[in-house]
Amino acid sequence: MARRTKADAARTRLKILKAALELFSAKGYDRTTFEDVAIRIKLTKGAVYWHFSSKPELLRQVVIYIFDEATDDQMIINSQPETFDELRSGLKVWMSRVLTKPQNRKNVKMLFALDWTRSALKDVAEQFKELDNSVMNVTAVALKKMQESGEIRPDVDIHTFAYTIGLTWIGMLHCQLSVDDKEYEVNDIVDCLMDSVGKSLLVR
Repeated sequence: MARRTKADAARTRLKILKAALELFSAKGYDRTTFEDVAIRIKLTKGAVYWHFSSKPELLRQVVIYIFDEATDDQMIINSQPETFDELRSGLKVWMSRVLTKPQNRKNVKMLFALDWTRSALKDVAEQFKELDNSVMNVTAVALKKMQESGEIRPDVDIHTFAYTIGLTWIGMLHCQLSVDDKEYEVNDIVDCLMDSVGKSLLVR
C-alpha cells in the first residue's frame, strides 16, 4: 500500500469539507451523518472520523472553510475600511456578493438555518464570532481607526456600534435571502442604516 503523505491527507480533508457543506446545505445539519459524508466521497466512516472527531467539529471547520472561500472569492470586504464612507461601500459590496452568487447564497442560507442556541453548537458559534473577517469584527476595527483619526467622536462605544451595524446588516441580509421573489434595493437600505448611525457617530 502506498504511504499517505500530508498532501494526501489535506486533499482528503478538503473533500470531506466540501461534501459536508453540500450535504448540510441540501439535507440540513441535523439530518446529515458522517456515513452520508463518507458515502458521498467513497470513504469509510472511520476515515471521516480520523479527520474530524465529531459533527460539531466538522461544522466548525466547514464554517471556517466558508469564510476562507469567501475571502478568496472576495465575498467579504477584501480590504480593511478606514473611513466611514469606505465602511459604507464595503458593506454594500459584501452584501451584493452574497446575494448575487448562487454558491454564496447557499452557504449563508445554510448558516442561517442552524439553531446556534443548541448546546452542541455553542462552541462553534463562539468561534464563528471570533473570525477576523466577520462583519462585526471588520466594522469594529474600522470604527477604531476612525476614532483614532478623529472622524468619529471619542466617547463612542465602538463595541456597541459595531454590533448595532453588524447585527442590523445581518438581519437585512437574512430578509433578502428569505424573499427570493422580491429583493429590495440593497444600496438604499445600507445607506439608510449608515445615515442613521452616522448621526450618532460622526464628528460634526
